[in-house]
Amino acid sequence: MTKKESVEQFLNSKCIAIIGVSSNLKTYSRMVYDAFCERGYNVLAVNPKLTEINGTKCYPNISSLPDTVDAVIIIIKGEKAKDILNDAINKGVKNIWMHLGCNLKNPETITMGKNISLISGECALLWLQPVKGLHKFHRFLRDLFSKEN
Repeated sequence: MTKKESVEQFLNSKCIAIIGVSSNLKTYSRMVYDAFCERGYNVLAVNPKLTEINGTKCYPNISSLPDTVDAVIIIIKGEKAKDILNDAINKGVKNIWMHLGCNLKNPETITMGKNISLISGECALLWLQPVKGLHKFHRFLRDLFSKEN
């Protein structure tokens, strides 16, 4: 599957959990959460330090999510990202997006052979339609200089 096909499949998911959502409106994780909510997605927030965001329940971890979750965006750095990725796989999530800031090397080695669509090293806001603001310009540059779309 091409990256574009993986992204389209991800964006067609019925229920998306965003791992690492912050209560701070200015953080990237919160911008992603708000952008998906604004576009009508069924979005669930995951952060063990929060109980709610905007009056909506916030889950402490992936295992506490309902089984209806079919996609996750991981916005956690380092070794924690690896643990979260494994938790998502164990939960049965088939569409996983690892934000480029996760800094996890070769996440595809973890998902290989597990029938999982993995997107890594990409910013979700470059793909979420309509692309707005600064991300629209970044998308233009990415498309201009990228060999893969």
